[in-house]
Amino acid sequence: MTRPTSPADLEDYQTRGHRVATIPSDYITRYPSLGQHLLAALAEAGRLGLAIEDGEIVIPLTETELDNKLQSAQRSWDAGKELHDKYLADGEWPKYSYVWGSYLTAEGIATPEKPEHVS
Repeated sequence: MTRPTSPADLEDYQTRGHRVATIPSDYITRYPSLGQHLLAALAEAGRLGLAIEDGEIVIPLTETELDNKLQSAQRSWDAGKELHDKYLADGEWPKYSYVWGSYLTAEGIATPEKPEHVS
């Protein structure tokens, strides 16, 4: 994966909206009178423009929220690349190996073995 340039480049979990409610589907059939109300809640949520995903009612992210998530992902990618470039230049093991490791994984680069003298 290259540096994300749009929300479409983000992982699904990063673009998922805010969960409002989870409606277990077995409740709809197990408790018929409750099921009526749960189905009505799902219908109303759909009418309001909320997403229904796997039995969950989800408020979609706003454009601002998506932009913020994109900027955060870009900062992480940039930081990981900077750490990798520095490692390639001087061989120094990165202090923030989690950020570096995330970058390496995203780019499909094998993580070098950590030298024994590095803690």
